[in-house]
Amino acid sequence: MSIDKAKERAKAAVTEARETLVEVSADIHSHPELALRETRAANLLSDTLEAQGFAVERGVYGIETAFRGVWGEGPVTVAYLLEYDALPGIGHACGHNLIATAG
Repeated sequence: MSIDKAKERAKAAVTEARETLVEVSADIHSHPELALRETRAANLLSDTLEAQGFAVERGVYGIETAFRGVWGEGPVTVAYLLEYDALPGIGHACGHNLIATAG
């Protein structure tokens, strides 16, 4: 597949998922949780990935709110690292709710 075709497919996938991404981001923003205590956000993100067909493993790497989602298999691996914790006293002014949904 050409890089242009891959870009087109990625753009179409994001466009298709737009409503869900906006809802998830808004929910995380409305319910700020401090680092290592972001259980609502971790569950919401994990549930959202599972609804899209990902195999999700929760509580990984010794962190209760960490998760790993896998979809498909093959010679290429793509990793998205997300932040979804809030800052004390200011919530998601740092934009982690956006980082969480942007991947």
